[in-house]
Amino acid sequence: MADQPHRRDTAAQSTPGDPEAPTTATPAFPRPSVQDPDGPTVATPTYTRPPAPASPPPDPDGPTRVVPRYTPPAPPAAAPQQQWPPQPPTPTAPMPSAAPPPPTPPPPASAPAPAAPPAAQPDTGSQWPAASPQQPGWPPPGGAPNYPPGPPTGYGPPVRRRNNALIAGIAGGALALVVIVVVAFTLSSRGEGAGGASAGPSGSPAEVVTAYLEALRDGDAEKALSYSKAEPASTDFLTDAVLRKQNAEMPISDIRILDRDEGRPNFGFSTLKVAVNFGDTISEGNLSLTEVDGSWKLNNAFIKLDTQSLTGTTGAAKTLTLFGEPVASRGAAYVFPGILDVTSDNDYLTVEGDFTLDLQALAGGSSFLQPTFTLSDEGNDAVAQTVADAFATCERFKAIDPPGCPYRLDRPDAVEGTVTWGPADLSQVSPGYFDPKSMTTTVQGPVVMPVRTQTTSGQQASGEVNEYFAGTVDLTTTPPQLNLE
Repeated sequence: MADQPHRRDTAAQSTPGDPEAPTTATPAFPRPSVQDPDGPTVATPTYTRPPAPASPPPDPDGPTRVVPRYTPPAPPAAAPQQQWPPQPPTPTAPMPSAAPPPPTPPPPASAPAPAAPPAAQPDTGSQWPAASPQQPGWPPPGGAPNYPPGPPTGYGPPVRRRNNALIAGIAGGALALVVIVVVAFTLSSRGEGAGGASAGPSGSPAEVVTAYLEALRDGDAEKALSYSKAEPASTDFLTDAVLRKQNAEMPISDIRILDRDEGRPNFGFSTLKVAVNFGDTISEGNLSLTEVDGSWKLNNAFIKLDTQSLTGTTGAAKTLTLFGEPVASRGAAYVFPGILDVTSDNDYLTVEGDFTLDLQALAGGSSFLQPTFTLSDEGNDAVAQTVADAFATCERFKAIDPPGCPYRLDRPDAVEGTVTWGPADLSQVSPGYFDPKSMTTTVQGPVVMPVRTQTTSGQQASGEVNEYFAGTVDLTTTPPQLNLE
């Protein structure tokens, strides 16, 4: 072979070992030889696979060999639909392995036996290079495709949060729309009565207010209370008899609806501005109503009268009566609007004040009493008589200082037991300040009283006692008692 300095022969490589041993050529992949056109022709050895030995003919009397049939694996199951919100994975039992294929029935005796598989070739070291390792997901050579395993049982594809959020938003909007439609249908299904509000079994708000005031006018306490949303704790003063007394003093007349709240009747609330005459007095108020079980009711059909400030007090407050009944110990009384009969059970006292409860008090639902106590005519007469009785006591004694007499004779030469007291002039004496807590009143004024006495010289002397009188009269007793200051 000619010298070729620019050619590198990779077909033969030296094998480590004995340097004196002959070089063994390793067969390589056949490839075209590059020859020197001027050199001799060199033949390149090629590898020829020896033919496989022929299979012996089948023995008709021998056993029949069953060749297993290849069954391709079942396709992966479809992943279950992922729910929203995501649920925790449900553990599942492992899938049972596929049953082995049924054996192939033996062929008829006349049929030739299937050919035996080719015998394994011995590794001579001169075979073709081994194939590269099997890559994941690629079908094995000569076999069925090896698909990647499917997702574990009970798990689905990864959740796309954007899609779930969009679906949740659409569902929420649809639900809100359904609620709005239901509410609108409910409101529209209510019948509109007078005043723009729904009319229940008891009528519209305007009709209920009118019927309530007419019941008061007619003295029907039970009917008037039927229009009330709340119930009173006591009905002692919510009676027909009390209504008759109120109407006798200030009859109800000229019921008028002045204004109506059209903004909230469909939501179960309504407010009406109402006017009515209590006697000659015009009263106005904003009355509120609430729909209860399909009927309109007044929030306040009666007034809670607070008498707590009168409880436990002494003096005049303990004598207070309402329609002839004591109220100081009640703490509260429940009444209809109109005039109240407030008096004292002590004949010496008069209760003064404005005791008319109008529609504005009905709208508020509560009120309180602020009575003012003064001496009645009978009380003034009793005080004057008490003072007169005290001075009359002087006339019954001949003493210089008669017992119980407001006056005494201030003359050093007067002889005890010779003094004669004349009638006193009380024309200028009058009651003064009345204290309702102590139930006492002051009395004051100049008093002139004639007197005669014998002196130590044996002579008769006459004159008068002219002094300014002051004292208090206690009205808690009968008759009243005079206390001298």
